[in-house]
Amino acid sequence: ENPTRAVVNEQKFDDNAKASTAITISRPGNADLTGGGFTGGSASTLNTSAATGTFVISNIGAVSSSTPNIDLKVSFYFSPDATFGDGNDLFLGDKFIAPAQGISGNSSFTGSYSFLLFDSNPNFRSDYVTYWAARGSVGTKVSGFIGMIIDPKSLILDANPLNNKNQGVNKDRVAIDVTIAAGTTT
Repeated sequence: ENPTRAVVNEQKFDDNAKASTAITISRPGNADLTGGGFTGGSASTLNTSAATGTFVISNIGAVSSSTPNIDLKVSFYFSPDATFGDGNDLFLGDKFIAPAQGISGNSSFTGSYSFLLFDSNPNFRSDYVTYWAARGSVGTKVSGFIGMIIDPKSLILDANPLNNKNQGVNKDRVAIDVTIAAGTTT
């Protein structure tokens, strides 16, 4: 018989927690990215003006958003309603923040955007023509929003990815009125 080794024949399992010591397992904190400001939306005529402005991404978490070899992607959209990501949005483009830059904990990053709401080359972006044609004819005023979705594919370790979009006017979107111009719907 080996004194350092014992075999226990256990008959009762429901009291196992009583004989153990409770331990807490926690992982290190993550970044928590959210819209911290959004301005602009000055376009008025689809085929002549770009929507321009600034955006702020706030990291309300305690640690940096820097993830090795992964750029933080921010996607921009036009939406006829205040909800981005619901399928009726027009993708405008992406901006990237390099991983080495990241956003430190409890701080923010400010960037700028400039996107045409219509691409005059329908062979390049035929979705623009289809999108605006479904919203009216030439001269129709369309109200909506320009906004962003932060890290749309959830590649960055984020404590709360649910607050990466749809947080409010002047946080991650801005209201905009545009007029459908000649040549944008045909």
